[in-house]
Amino acid sequence: MKRKITLTVILILFISALALGIVWATSPQLFSGSADDSSASQQPNVQRVEYPVLEGEIEHTYEIDAQVISGVPEIYTTEIHLDGITESNFSLKKNKGDSIAPEEILYVYAGKDYSAGFNGLVADIVYEQTDNDKSVTVRLLNYDNLFIEANIEMDKIDKINYDTPVKVVFNGDEARAKIETIGFEIIDETLPVNISLPMKLYPGTPVKLIFTLEVREAGLYVPREAVYSDGEEYYVFVKDGDNLKRTQIKVGQEFSLEENQSDGVSVFEYIEILSGVSSGDTLVVETVDYMGSNIKENLNNE
Repeated sequence: MKRKITLTVILILFISALALGIVWATSPQLFSGSADDSSASQQPNVQRVEYPVLEGEIEHTYEIDAQVISGVPEIYTTEIHLDGITESNFSLKKNKGDSIAPEEILYVYAGKDYSAGFNGLVADIVYEQTDNDKSVTVRLLNYDNLFIEANIEMDKIDKINYDTPVKVVFNGDEARAKIETIGFEIIDETLPVNISLPMKLYPGTPVKLIFTLEVREAGLYVPREAVYSDGEEYYVFVKDGDNLKRTQIKVGQEFSLEENQSDGVSVFEYIEILSGVSSGDTLVVETVDYMGSNIKENLNNE
């Protein structure tokens, strides 16, 4: 009985295989249709994004970290000491922690007004009482004597002088400053410089300095994503009719620009092009769309 069932199953399988073979031989498209549909759905959708070579003013800048001078209080602190004070002959017009301008009255003594003569901060007030006398000591932080210490790298030394514009950036705020002194001795392959303090900061405060080394009135630049790299070489694809021409270029510095958009301010990254293309050229970047995911075809781009 078992043998008869086994023979029946084999016979059914043989007949089914024979039938499928006949259908395959006569109508192969029935089998290839679904595979073709699957293959077609996986075909990449190549899109071209075009970027014009832009022309405009480009600032060559140099950024370094620095800090406000510290560790030398004899430079930036002032101490005022008065003996023989009483409630009738002395009146302090500022409290501990208050800021003071040069002409603001700091205290009144013996009927006369006194000011600090500089932009400062009341750092401390100390009263002392003896059997026969009472005295006060007022310690002031002198902002006008503070400055920023920085070190310029060797390759930038010949590009910086006393007229070089410099900005101080702290916590998102920035202010124009000026170079006060430039050193004359190389230390650890850097040259020390001192920058004026354009805002009220405490000694030791870390800041960022931005030096403007050069301004190019008609510089060329493009969005960063339009430039490819292969090792130390840079190149772009220039539109030439319906074709693309791979062109080697020489690049300058990278920079960002803020542009007003309908939904707010956006920041765009650009790279300067020193040679290889001209204003008015159109650069092309190809994007490949697989299942809705856009991937830049980097061609060894780093």
